[in-house]
Amino acid sequence: MKKLSALVALSLCAAPVAYAQNGGTTCATATTIVSNTTYTADTTAAPNWIINFGPLVSPSNDVVYTFVAPADTTNFSINPTASNYAFALYLIPSCAAGAGPTPIGSTAVIGSAITPANIAAPGLQAGNTYYLAATGTAAGGPTANGTVTFNAVLPVTLQSFEID
Repeated sequence: MKKLSALVALSLCAAPVAYAQNGGTTCATATTIVSNTTYTADTTAAPNWIINFGPLVSPSNDVVYTFVAPADTTNFSINPTASNYAFALYLIPSCAAGAGPTPIGSTAVIGSAITPANIAAPGLQAGNTYYLAATGTAAGGPTANGTVTFNAVLPVTLQSFEID
């Protein structure tokens, strides 16, 4: 019975989960990304607190998510699956209000994921904190706000396993 309980508990950890978390409206309130999870970022009521991402102008509202890069980043992906506006997802190596850093990865197309293959060198570094900003495209102007749904996959490492 204990083996069955452990197996059920382990399988629940691997099941995809959907969250309707809107993301943080400051670096300090960034929503932590959990692997194998679907998120809906809603910029409708958020402020426009990041005015640019490097050379990319950002006139619309912004929400932000965060994660720590795992040791194995080969299976990393952030894939937008639905949106009701002209969105942009920017993967950035740090977070600051006002002038943000240049993205190391980005997408503005449903089904076009941010993966290791399209992240700027040197890629994700294990143990470093990264941020994902959801905003509108520059061409959409200040009214490019709405919801974008995305799936996040971060490889996980089993830290411990015990059967009593």
